Amino acid sequence: MLYDALRSTPGFDLPWPPDLTVVPFRYRPRSGDAEEFNHRLLERINASKRVFLSSTMIDDRFVLRVCIVSFRTHRDRVEEAIDIIRSSAAELDG
Repeated sequence: MLYDALRSTPGFDLPWPPDLTVVPFRYRPRSGDAEEFNHRLLERINASKRVFLSSTMIDDRFVLRVCIVSFRTHRDRVEEAIDIIRSSAAELDG
């Protein structure tokens, strides 16, 4: 669900479909340094204190990761995460 939502949102790059529970993604800002933007995006998302995302380097590129591991995670929590990710990217790319 999260993968499909971000994939259908302009500006988001998802390098491959998720394996199990990890959804990697990046955002392509309209201008500026994409690496710096994605670092700031991660900070902004995590500052919400509603979700916590991690990151990694893949092919020398900074990539954000969503990992949902609890089988008790409800759909509304995933929808909230999608909203936070989208709104954080939109605010930064303003």
